[in-house]
Amino acid sequence: MFLKIVAVLSWLGWSLASHAGPMTSFVACSEADRDHTPISREQPAWPHAAMLLCLEGSVVLEFTVGSDGRVHDASVIEATHPGIFDRAAIAATQTWSYQPRCESGMAVEARQRTALDFRMKARERAHCLPGARLLEGEAIELVAALGILYSVLGEWQYRPQESDWRVMFESAMVPSFGGDLGQVERFHHEFVDRLVDMARYSSLDKHYLPMPLLGQLINPGPSTAAPDEATLSELRRNVWEWTEQVYAFGDWLTERYAALRSAVSLDPDLLDVLVHGFIGDPTRGVSAQSAFAAEILELTESLLGLLEDPTSPWQLQPEGIRFDHDSDQAQFMQLANHFAKLEYRAGNSHQQFWSRFVDYRP
Repeated sequence: MFLKIVAVLSWLGWSLASHAGPMTSFVACSEADRDHTPISREQPAWPHAAMLLCLEGSVVLEFTVGSDGRVHDASVIEATHPGIFDRAAIAATQTWSYQPRCESGMAVEARQRTALDFRMKARERAHCLPGARLLEGEAIELVAALGILYSVLGEWQYRPQESDWRVMFESAMVPSFGGDLGQVERFHHEFVDRLVDMARYSSLDKHYLPMPLLGQLINPGPSTAAPDEATLSELRRNVWEWTEQVYAFGDWLTERYAALRSAVSLDPDLLDVLVHGFIGDPTRGVSAQSAFAAEILELTESLLGLLEDPTSPWQLQPEGIRFDHDSDQAQFMQLANHFAKLEYRAGNSHQQFWSRFVDYRP
């Protein structure tokens, strides 16, 4: 559940096009005057988060139908649950096509306002979290606010060096609720704060693996220097410290979640939706992450033990580390394959986690 990457002329062409707005085309019509009419209007994809939380609602869109019949400048002007269905609704309009409006025999732009309804089918309700039916009023507003918070956090992980996420992130961390819901909000804020601290400590690695050195060791680049004793010691220390952080985080989360459950008077099922719907079951997640950290630690110790063994000589070649003895090379390749599987598992888990919040993208 943790939060475990052009040519100048091409860029310039894209930049100019994106800032110039839609091009005006003068298209003759078969009739002098007519209103614009839809040709193809596919329904929007059901948002992951809305399905997870059993949310239904409607969105009112306003957009321009161009003289070429394509839709642009779509925006949400009204929504049952602001921030929940907006992105899916706007994305749907990008596929729509119209017969353009005609005035005096020429196609012209036209503004359009349309309402889209999001209603679940019986088979879709089977994917809802238990207790999601209890969501209403301020609880739904909290869901939208937390969704934006985690969406911004995910955006930061993919582009940590860019600055524009910071304003959104700071805004998303401003407390907005009081009472029991305020306590749930503070729980998520504290959770996110700790994730950010761990990510910074881990060199902003988006998979929360504190192992850039380990990765370079197994899959060195062309400019990678052969690791010396100090480098290997640093690697061991980093992995040990990260493992201790994971265990400490698990202990904190277990205690903090237990304290939250005893402090609020919310229906337990509703509380589970407001917590599990975003980070999963804290107790199960901690166990899985701790096991993963232990696996990383064991792999690191095995690799360093092999590299530091004086009876297993090796050299760093352009294609990577090469041991003098075939048996040592075979053992090294096993460890490298294990590392690749761990990376894949972490990346897959990372993608699944953040896919929950794509619908809340600001």
